[in-house]
Amino acid sequence: ALYEEYEAILDFADRYVEEGFQSFKAAMKKADGILNASDISQTDIDECLEVLEQAIAGLEFIVAGQIDAVLEDAEKVKEGLYTPDSYQSLKDAVDQAKALTKDSSYDDYNTAYEQLQSALNNLVIRPEKTALIDAVEAARQKVAEGAYTEASKNLYKAAIEAAEAVLEDVAATTTKINEVSAALL
Repeated sequence: ALYEEYEAILDFADRYVEEGFQSFKAAMKKADGILNASDISQTDIDECLEVLEQAIAGLEFIVAGQIDAVLEDAEKVKEGLYTPDSYQSLKDAVDQAKALTKDSSYDDYNTAYEQLQSALNNLVIRPEKTALIDAVEAARQKVAEGAYTEASKNLYKAAIEAAEAVLEDVAATTTKINEVSAALL
């Protein structure tokens, strides 16, 4: 039964690093020769099993190496430059990739790789707020100068408060920033 399980691996050469797969293939050929011999002993079977187990231990998914390369890129990402949600998605994908073990399935590796790539590709840069900061300061100065009626001053103060809320919101979008900036003009 174990031999059949190992034999099925031969159908998935494209999943494994070439060198390890070639060693596995050679071990399978040797095992096949031993198992098909007419005078097979328990020692032969034990030797065959040991050779196969060593070959299995030497197999590595190609995607495992790809994950390592993408993890290097992901770990260089600076949190403060991206929106919290998009950075959290990356962090979750990194954690999932780091949780993989030698016993993880090919599908687990492949899923982790795809999610890591997706999270990196979907990082959203935090919008620039410098112009909004300047607009809030200018609006505060205008209100302080007192060139407005009480009603218009209250409207302007409400616009300033809305802009300040957006300044404090780490997930504020460019659209929202532009919207509150326009209200200050």
